[in-house]
Order: sequence, then structure tokens, then C-alpha cells
Amino acid sequence: MVISAQDAQAMLIELLDGTQALLPGEWQNHDSPSPDPCQLDPQSPPGIAYTGDRTRDAGGDLPEPEVAALWRAAGLEVGRTTVGEFEIVRGVDPGNRAFFAELHVGATTTTLRGQSPCVPGDAWTEHQKVMRDAAAAK
Repeated sequence: MVISAQDAQAMLIELLDGTQALLPGEWQNHDSPSPDPCQLDPQSPPGIAYTGDRTRDAGGDLPEPEVAALWRAAGLEVGRTTVGEFEIVRGVDPGNRAFFAELHVGATTTTLRGQSPCVPGDAWTEHQKVMRDAAAAK
């Protein structure tokens, strides 16, 4: 099933918002409204994917079971690791490996980032739509 660029972006935002809700606190949202070019493999056509990046100036306990359940419900395969002081949970969609989320929880900071599924589209065309919508909203 092919999904639209807007649906792909909404999937990512929903996943990041849901994850963020599991870790209360004040978050800074650095999600990009414009897509990036992507390509799943050399034989697939070029497409687009959206990215999200959020941070919070607080660490704490990693709610791994809740995060893993949320991400598995979104179709991601989930794993956990530790790197230095950070507990990391990463989820990847096995059917569209461009779609992933990653949560890093340290003693004093938390980062959450991800990328939407790679879907058909042209990054420049979608970027122009974003710019037109932003201009119209003014």
C-alpha cells in the first residue's frame, strides 16, 4: 500500500508525540516541515521522508516497555542498547527501513528522533507546498 507524503509525515508526528507523552517534561521540538529525499534501495524510485528531532533537558528512567509497545503497534521492530551513560531504544520498520525512531535517555538529557516512511514524491515539489502553505498562513 502506498501512502501519501502527508500521511507519512502524520505517522512520524504521531509516533514522536506518543513517545514524548511517555516522558513528561518540557520538550523542544525541532521537527522539519520539509521532506528530505530518500531511496529504499538502488532499484527503487527516489522518494521523500520527513524527519523529527526533539530534546528535553532532563534525563531519568527509560520507560522501555511502554515505548516498545507503542513502537511495535506502529509496526517497528524494537531493540535496546546502552552507549556510555545513555540507554537507547531504537525501532525500525522492516518493510520500509527508512521509517525509524530512536530514543536516548541519559542522566541529564533526553533526545528523540525519527524519520517517516520513504514514500513516492519529489522533495523540491513538497518543499514548495510547505512554503506556499506557510506564506498563506501569514
